[in-house]
Amino acid sequence: MLDPKSIENLKAISSVNPSLLVNHYSDDLRLCVTLYIDKKNQYSDFETIGQVSVERSEEKIDGKSVYFVTDTTGAYPGFGSLLYQSLMIELSKVDGGALLISDRENVTQSALGLYKKMESSKDFDFIDIDNSSSNYSDEFLYEDSDKSSILNKAYFWKGNELDLKYHDILISNHRKKNLTLDQMESIVEDGDLLGEWVEINLDELIELRDRGFDNLKCFKVSEPEMEY
Repeated sequence: MLDPKSIENLKAISSVNPSLLVNHYSDDLRLCVTLYIDKKNQYSDFETIGQVSVERSEEKIDGKSVYFVTDTTGAYPGFGSLLYQSLMIELSKVDGGALLISDRENVTQSALGLYKKMESSKDFDFIDIDNSSSNYSDEFLYEDSDKSSILNKAYFWKGNELDLKYHDILISNHRKKNLTLDQMESIVEDGDLLGEWVEINLDELIELRDRGFDNLKCFKVSEPEMEY
């Protein structure tokens, strides 16, 4: 799922130290992954560029815990695949390997594209959700055939060394910062409405991506860059 373009985008912002903050809440009842960079402004030293939160379902599938996307999810164009891949890697560590199902209320076109990429990637697989399961949903079955095709599949990550390499780099970048609890809470809070903000400013963010993320690279970190 981490295609050459995703790696190219990550390398393009390496000077602003892209990092991944992972939060496990209440015995893994909820999980949130937040992608952020070093960028000073009048309020903070950081800028959140991607966030996705999931919540555990009450019913398992084939003995595995199931998580569904909740809250507002979003990422700057160019980093959605990286964000979801990191989420899937973290879910693989939960309870012997957990499954991901799509948002039960709203699947955006961007998210739909990510689920389709997981289906076509050799690094991921899925289980069809039986219609007797409480995790089964027919919300889009008669409205949108594309969304119907991903709605009742439970996805999981099978493993890939390249995926892990970049995931570990992002985790390491975060740990080196030794952030305070207040700083981490601020980064997560900045992601709470990121999905809506990205949707409103999508055209401008696409232009930012197409310009090589020049506005994201205005603040240079003093630490030596890791090899990407």
